Amino acid sequence: MDLPASSFHVGVRLGRALLTLKSLRQVGGALAVVAALAFPADVRAAGADDSFRPLSAYSVEELVKLLQLEPHPNGTGFFQRVYTSPQSVVNRNLPGNRTGPAERLTGTLIYSLLLPTYSALHRLKSDEVILFLAGNPLEVLLLKPDGSSTQLTVGADLRHGQVSSVVIPAGTWMGYWSNPALTSHAYTLLGAPVVPGFEYDDFEHADAEALAHQYPAHAALIRTLKERSLDKH
Repeated sequence: MDLPASSFHVGVRLGRALLTLKSLRQVGGALAVVAALAFPADVRAAGADDSFRPLSAYSVEELVKLLQLEPHPNGTGFFQRVYTSPQSVVNRNLPGNRTGPAERLTGTLIYSLLLPTYSALHRLKSDEVILFLAGNPLEVLLLKPDGSSTQLTVGADLRHGQVSSVVIPAGTWMGYWSNPALTSHAYTLLGAPVVPGFEYDDFEHADAEALAHQYPAHAALIRTLKERSLDKH
């Protein structure tokens, strides 16, 4: 398949981000190749007008239609899985106490279109990468198993401290919200590879009060994420 030069360069950047995952090396870099093909640098509207439009120029409705997105179960926006690895690995060869299927896919990749909502703290048993594509910056809180924490902004304004991607190691509590105060967009568009592949059995909601006591410096934010999240587990 022939890709425009802009798509190629975006794919190369995403591939490099994916290769920062230690576990990705175990699957031979397969997801890096897929990411280069799965994330175009622009989306072209159907119909007579085939002129270039950057992702940031599209509305939520247009992106949902053109990227074939579906409503997310937690109510935060829309998503679509664009890659599922044809390979798998048995659970006993993976870290963590995993239930559900006896095997895990080596990797999965989705588009995630977040509306200006809050996501309560949760964690996975796999590594995840958040890749910023367009729209509002994403404010992210990470609470690590060793008791440390990180708060950062994933977005396009690299000169002012935002980062284009963040690696979230397995077992790290994560909470985030799309920040419309920093731009005029009505969404945040992300790419999210997960290695080994995402399974709902590996998803865990946090006990907000327990985390508020464990990470007192972020207690107010932890409770805010829980209170404002549409996902009330």
